[in-house]
Amino acid sequence: MSGAERSAAPRVHSPLRSVALSIAAATALAGGFVTGCGDGGPDHPAAPSSSTSLTPPAPESQADAVRALGSEGPLQVVRGARSIVVASARSGIDAHDLARRVDAAVPVASRLWATTWSQPVVVLVPASLAHWQELTGLQPDPDVAAVSLGASSAETSGSGVAGAGEVTSTSPGGHASAGASTSTSGGGQRIVVDPVAYQRLSDAGRGVVLRHEVEHLVSAAHTPPGMPSWLVEGTADVVGFTGSGIPVSQAAEELAALVRHSGPPASLPADADFSGGSSSVAYEEGWFACRLIDREKGAAALRAFYDRVGAGIRTQRTPLAQDQRNSIVSDALRQATGWSLKEFVARWQADLQHELGSAS
Repeated sequence: MSGAERSAAPRVHSPLRSVALSIAAATALAGGFVTGCGDGGPDHPAAPSSSTSLTPPAPESQADAVRALGSEGPLQVVRGARSIVVASARSGIDAHDLARRVDAAVPVASRLWATTWSQPVVVLVPASLAHWQELTGLQPDPDVAAVSLGASSAETSGSGVAGAGEVTSTSPGGHASAGASTSTSGGGQRIVVDPVAYQRLSDAGRGVVLRHEVEHLVSAAHTPPGMPSWLVEGTADVVGFTGSGIPVSQAAEELAALVRHSGPPASLPADADFSGGSSSVAYEEGWFACRLIDREKGAAALRAFYDRVGAGIRTQRTPLAQDQRNSIVSDALRQATGWSLKEFVARWQADLQHELGSAS
């Protein structure tokens, strides 16, 4: 089944502990927070993927996460089974709910990668747009709901490659769609939430945003510079839309309008398509491409394809020319799925036409 059709992992019901406290008290308590995210079991598959030997990016220091919001005044710190949420008391965000959603997102992303994610996901929620800008390095945008930072391979941290930092925005329909990627500077892995944009999301959209962002963190060690943006973002959306219940036509609303007007696109989206005003279409195209592999060949094939592309890119010591990268993608696709790149694009175009080509 596709990412949108699979059942979401059940929520973790372990108790959360929270307190509203000053920056000094929060920093003192931070050292007592959990350093792991569970001990295996159904939510934590034990079978490793081919990239588990890679060193993941450093996790966010718990004390540093609290200090990062030091100018926000009183803070709420919520410790979940797999998360630490540090939120300004003035943000208006229910930090308990946010922690529960992140706790539920981690096993969904871990299951795709057939690995155990063993560090807490740190989420920061500032109250002011100025502080959000300081934390993310981005201009405030009323549509941006969350940004994942430090989500790049430890071997190339801070390179600015797609996946190094991910922006997720709200679509007009109230669900999540991804925006432009951004590089990060300093700090460990964290997700930064814009509380105003986040609160405008539907309940389902909030889950999509957080699963998408958590997947970027979990897949960081698999994602070297030069990975195709459609593969990085499409895979994150496969996880993001898992169990969302959002209809495909709504999740790919802008792409559906384009397909109905002029037919499927001639080729997979280029990296440059993931920035600018029409980026939503590129993200939807990438999701459909990765969703096709997931649905027809299974999660193991999508993971193998992603890993083989990453491995091929890592063998190159110089910046990749487009034809070199196409060759790596083509070889990895054939090995993981049995499809040629030409056949895959044709199947993707047919899938778009079948699911989006007629008005609902």
